[in-house]
Amino acid sequence: DVRRRQGISVRSAARRMHTSIDQVRRQEEPSNDLLLSDLLRWQKALEVPVADLLVENEAPLSEPVMTRARLLRI
Repeated sequence: DVRRRQGISVRSAARRMHTSIDQVRRQEEPSNDLLLSDLLRWQKALEVPVADLLVENEAPLSEPVMTRARLLRI
């Protein structure tokens, strides 16, 4: 959800994490349990606090994260 809200494609996420698109899709499945090392790779790739990846939250992403996401799309 965080990846989508930032407007980062599956391909871009895979590239940032040095993994395959299929692996990214598998890791995004709600039934998948991520290893801590995978969670940290997601955190680095999306440049968000780990807490944003652990807690399901309907609130918008923090303003610094959204600003950076907008700049990356430009």
